[in-house]
Amino acid sequence: MRGLLLRLSALDPNAESAVRVIEFFDRLVENRASVQALVRAAANLAECPAGFRDPHGGAAVRFDEHGRPLSGALGVASLEREFGSTSDERGTVWLERPALPSALDELLLERMAVAADVIWDRMDRGRPRALGGEELLPLLLGGRASERDARRAAELLGFPRDQELTVAAIRVPKSVAETARGLGAAAGRVGGSLVRGGVVEGEIALVSASPLTPNGIGGTLEGSAFAGLGTPRPPARCAESWEQARTALRFARAGGRGAVVAYADLGPLALLAQIPTGESMREPDVAAVGRLMATETGREELAAVVSVCRTGSLRRAAVDLHLHHSSLSHRVRKAEQALGYSLETPESLSRAQLAVQLWRLGHLED
Repeated sequence: MRGLLLRLSALDPNAESAVRVIEFFDRLVENRASVQALVRAAANLAECPAGFRDPHGGAAVRFDEHGRPLSGALGVASLEREFGSTSDERGTVWLERPALPSALDELLLERMAVAADVIWDRMDRGRPRALGGEELLPLLLGGRASERDARRAAELLGFPRDQELTVAAIRVPKSVAETARGLGAAAGRVGGSLVRGGVVEGEIALVSASPLTPNGIGGTLEGSAFAGLGTPRPPARCAESWEQARTALRFARAGGRGAVVAYADLGPLALLAQIPTGESMREPDVAAVGRLMATETGREELAAVVSVCRTGSLRRAAVDLHLHHSSLSHRVRKAEQALGYSLETPESLSRAQLAVQLWRLGHLED
């Protein structure tokens, strides 16, 4: 590019020099220069390092006067200027001149900022605008998008700017593809709030502009569906809400038909989902649960234990299972023999309940 041969040292601080600086940056914009090309050219023109930081606080782009990229600690900016179309999205360009400022530094940086604004806006408009709704949801929830792209995806899905979003993961008895065919990435409303839905990583995902609750979403699902609910997160962190929802969904599927579980209600139990299945299945208590589950009699005995854990007493458990008190007590005693410990204390009941939960989490069908 002819402008790259221009040097400030060859310019006089007069009107002709100013015009040449303006033309220099206008040419970069006309040639659709990249951010890297802009910073490299500005550093070359100024004969000192130059830098750029995007409006979303990304990594700085810096080049020295010889066109070499700079990394490591930022130098001291001798002059800097902001760019950007909105007050909450301001990027920065700067010069790192070690000596006294040049007479044209102010003009140079002003034109660099104007060029940066145009180039960044062009990049901004070229990102996920071309994506359809079915592509926007994976972009928002996948965890690999930049903060800027995630925010843009949320806006294109129709959500208010910087609105905290809640994600639900849903599993239904029929195939996900069949269920989602009519869902696509269409907009709907749950409890008066905008909701977008689609398929992400094999699960049905719902993204809501307001918090979702088990009672609220439970009324919108089929009776045999399972759902997990994440906690509200800004668009840039929606992937966290999605992972929480998928974890909660595992507990819902392990806990009962048609259950809806909120991640916020799991507390430290959510950590169980992080234990590798192979490791948990080798734990002696969990292995003992597995042996009970292998036979019909064992499953009945384990059901008695689970009911005692849930209700807190043999008498209430007997009512729960429609059994005589002595019959339930017999099943519990048999389960104790298989488990290898007594179930007469709250601690032992918690131990058994934990083993059952780990076994269920490890035996979910995909």
